Order: sequence, then structure tokens, then C-alpha cells
Amino acid sequence: VPEGATFARLGIQAERNDVDWDMVVYAPNGTGGLVATQVATAAASEFLDLQSPRAGTYYLVANLYSTPDNGPANAAAQAVSFAGDAGNLTVNPNPIVAPNGTATAATLNWTGLQDGTYASRLHLGENGISTWVNVQVGAGTVASPAGAPVMAPVDGIPAG
Repeated sequence: VPEGATFARLGIQAERNDVDWDMVVYAPNGTGGLVATQVATAAASEFLDLQSPRAGTYYLVANLYSTPDNGPANAAAQAVSFAGDAGNLTVNPNPIVAPNGTATAATLNWTGLQDGTYASRLHLGENGISTWVNVQVGAGTVASPAGAPVMAPVDGIPAG
């Protein structure tokens, strides 16, 4: 997580909904060590959201808790951090007005996105409620931009 990040989301995104992945996140504790946070629910995927996260290297350990046939399952490790509003999203209508308990629709438009996968957090007014929006631009996978940190699997968590 880079210095100055205002938010970070770490997670395991299951490929199927009939499995149960859990995870442990090891985060920097500010004194050179690590602190563990376990995230384990009955959901297929798990996520840990961090407001004003400490800068540093985070380690995510995935655990396949269960599958219907006790066999293997696939998942993707995800890590995203935000440094603030990029200013390239418009919402129409804005504000979105809907009575409680009713469905409504809105259109989201981004500008300046290269091919790739993006995660955005849309704040719904001043009430503290937000929702996630995932966007795929183009087809297939895209190489990380030059200088982007690489998330590599490891066989162990560093002692510290």
C-alpha cells in the first residue's frame, strides 16, 4: 500500500459461488512487525477494507475452506488502494433520488481509462454508504503499467 493511500481493499475473489475461501492478511504494525487479521465468513469470496491504511507491504494468505466435492477451486487475489478522487467519473442523474425500498437506475461514465480492470468506490451522499463498481475496459488481460508494484505469491510470511 503506497504512502498517502486513503483506502485499500484486499481480497480473494472466488471463481464460483459454491466454494468457501477464507484469508488472513498480515499488515505492517508500524514498528517493523506484522499484525494478522483473519477474514472468514460463509461467503465464497472474502474482502478486507481498510480506511487510512498504514503504508507498507501487506501479505494475503488464502485458505480454501470448503468445496462441494472437497476438490480444488480457483480464485484471484485482489489488492487495490486509492489516493483520492481521480475526477474522471460522472454519474447521471446526480444526485440519484429514490424512495427507500425502491429500485432505480443510474449511468456511470469514466474518461481516460486504458484497457484493463478497474475498481471504483461510489459514495452515496453524505450518509457514509458506498458501493463497489468493477469495470472491464477492452478484452483479455492487460500488463501492469511500468513501475507498478507486482503482487507475487510467496511461500511464507517474513518473520518480524
